[in-house]
Amino acid sequence: MSSDSRSASTRIFDGFYEPKNIALKQKFSRDVSIFTMGSCFARELESAFSADGFNILSMDNESLQQADFVDKSKGVPTSGFFHRYNIPAMLQEFQRSFGEINFIEESSLLVESQAEHFVDLNYSDNTTRLNLQGALQRREVGKRLVQRAAKADIIILTLGLTEAWLYKPDNLYANTVPADYLIKHRHDFEFVQVSYDDNLAMLERLYSLLCKHHATGNFNLILTVSPVPLRHTFSQEDIVIANMYAKSTLRTVATEFLKGKDNVTYFPSYEIAMYSHRDLVWRPDRVHINKECVRFIIQVFRNNYIE
Repeated sequence: MSSDSRSASTRIFDGFYEPKNIALKQKFSRDVSIFTMGSCFARELESAFSADGFNILSMDNESLQQADFVDKSKGVPTSGFFHRYNIPAMLQEFQRSFGEINFIEESSLLVESQAEHFVDLNYSDNTTRLNLQGALQRREVGKRLVQRAAKADIIILTLGLTEAWLYKPDNLYANTVPADYLIKHRHDFEFVQVSYDDNLAMLERLYSLLCKHHATGNFNLILTVSPVPLRHTFSQEDIVIANMYAKSTLRTVATEFLKGKDNVTYFPSYEIAMYSHRDLVWRPDRVHINKECVRFIIQVFRNNYIE
């Protein structure tokens, strides 16, 4: 092992990896408002920021206490309903919430699975399937939360997957497709492995939308890549190879995207998780991140980005 303290070999896989030279020239004040969108790791960051006293616009604990948002398997309120797993789903939800897409609330991505109960393909299927009125009310809550991004000082997007499902009857991307519904209606869906070029183009469109609709135009966009790996792949690749493709693609998209944009930053939460000692990072399922690791990531963020 090198004795040079600047060498990566002296700084990784031993405790928590702490990245260097990521501090901003001008840090944010402690009273900033933060909006997050992304996969389950985005929710982990959101909860940690909230516990640390930050103003989190993308959380609405009062709404999440409603029965409509109770996790049907765990019996407790969940924020997983708001997960966004890929860039197409993120872009589409911003477009829907700001009226930039032909999205019919009463029918788009809303499909009946059993008598008077609906699967909402626009969200994660970890909550109870409701009747039409309930589904529409829940959609309205989701839209209001997303619209809060227009008032955020910091918007954090956590990029997670490159695999997506296009729902052909509506020509819209499903955020998730429940396995039972996909099996019965496979002909209604097209599997899409979203390419580097398409991910980059969609991220550019998302950025333009935020610039257009933000209340002041004075916001900072922070990109991260979720370290949470694929649990399933619909490609023909081995799951490990498919995961490497997804994370590598999204990581390089993030670097290319921020070029020439003074208000866009990449925060290396992915690198912190991947290059820290694995026993400190992963829960026993080797999928989700330990709370201690999330707290460390927030500490690195605070030390480098907050006054």
